[in-house]
Amino acid sequence: MSKSFLKDFSWYFLGSLIPIVIGVLKTPIFTRHFNQEEFGHLGIITVTFSYLGMILFTWIGTCIWRYHPKFRLNNQLNELYSNLLFLFGIAFLILFVIVIIWHSFENNILMKKLILFSFVHLIFSQLYSYYMIVVRVEGRAVFYTVFQSLRAILSFITLLTLVFIFKVDITALILSLVIIDFIAILYLFIINPLKVVINFKLTHKKYLNELLIYVSTGLLMNVCFLTISSSDRYIISWFGSISDVGIYDQVYKISQLSIAAFVTIFFNTINPSLLNELEHNFENSKYLMRSYLKVFFIYGFPTIVYISFFAKEISDILLGKEFRIGYNIIPFVFFAAFLHGAINFFELRLKFKDKLKKLSLIMIGATILNIILTIIF
Repeated sequence: MSKSFLKDFSWYFLGSLIPIVIGVLKTPIFTRHFNQEEFGHLGIITVTFSYLGMILFTWIGTCIWRYHPKFRLNNQLNELYSNLLFLFGIAFLILFVIVIIWHSFENNILMKKLILFSFVHLIFSQLYSYYMIVVRVEGRAVFYTVFQSLRAILSFITLLTLVFIFKVDITALILSLVIIDFIAILYLFIINPLKVVINFKLTHKKYLNELLIYVSTGLLMNVCFLTISSSDRYIISWFGSISDVGIYDQVYKISQLSIAAFVTIFFNTINPSLLNELEHNFENSKYLMRSYLKVFFIYGFPTIVYISFFAKEISDILLGKEFRIGYNIIPFVFFAAFLHGAINFFELRLKFKDKLKKLSLIMIGATILNIILTIIF
């Protein structure tokens, strides 16, 4: 491993460490404060907005990763940002209509509040994530680390204040994020450290078409990945109860948190150089990808195996008493999150090779099989 790799990995690790620690602290605190049913409602709303976010917004971030090297090479980054924000505006209008209809038909007061707060949070969090993707693509590891850490700390302090001082219900878990993300976006908009320029006069049909063609397959794949990881909440609600959803959702989250964080840190580190290699030197990129994949398995796989032996102890420490019954799924989620990270390598190569149809068929087949097996088991 090169010194630059270790340096960037260290910074991204530090940038993710505080959010991980806070995520770990939140679970034992709030699974002892709110009940299974409340977390069940929150879980259903969270998954539903994850689907809406994936379908309407997340692909914009994917386009930044994919096209930033190309547009930067041609000195056209402003064109890329402007066209993507134009598409964001259209997605926002679609989401607004969906939320208004959903909110009007919902009778549960808690669900109505969760819908509204989740809508606002989705908008703010997506705008924030787009800017942070640009930060990562530009290799600004230090800025990313400091900003992410401050955001996590402030949101946690805000959450504790809302719950234990102002006695806000479980909606505080979303409201605290809304408040801090709004402040973060306001700061980035005013200071604009990366000098991102938006000019809707630069919006052009040829750019929009290129982005949408790429998105069509990427969107399908992302929805398939989300369905594989999240559709089980709906199936559990269908065959069980909202309390069962609450138990499963919290156990799943603590299981995925550390592994997904490791995968995210790893790809945050390698993506700037890997994407650049795929864009400009595709044939030889397999050697770089092979070296990264080797590191991923040598250090990641033994860690997953080791911590899986302590699933019960993890649940005893991190979960309230009502939620610990689900500890036996922890090792399965560990391995699933790790393998999802490994799949990213092959997905990227197929995308840059324009094997989008093959990729789509693989993902559709895997998604259908996952749903069938979830229902059976």
